[in-house]
Amino acid sequence: MDPDTGDWYGLVHNEFTPSPFGDGLHYDAIDYAVSKDQGHTWDIQSHVLTSPYSTKRGDTTAFAHETYDYGNGDPRLFVDTASGYFYVYYNSRVIPKGGVPARWTRWRCGRSRHRSG
Repeated sequence: MDPDTGDWYGLVHNEFTPSPFGDGLHYDAIDYAVSKDQGHTWDIQSHVLTSPYSTKRGDTTAFAHETYDYGNGDPRLFVDTASGYFYVYYNSRVIPKGGVPARWTRWRCGRSRHRSG
């Protein structure tokens, strides 16, 4: 909360551009929003964190191969009241075009193991 204006600020998990490669998924971003009525309504302002790459549907120039950058999402906020700082933890991932595979490869100590989804 901004003590000068009384405005509240928050982080929003934003899912946008549905099915960018016909896979039923979406891009993720973390946006910030402002409330001028103590949290009753919120207005999303802008992206705070998102993919550094294109988020246009079907952009095969930015993602010429079999994967694409899904973006950043699922934020967790930690407020350190002693220092006045806050920290945001989030997920960022690269996924295959066409959706999540039915088979995964897990790597440990330089060895791989295949697992079914």
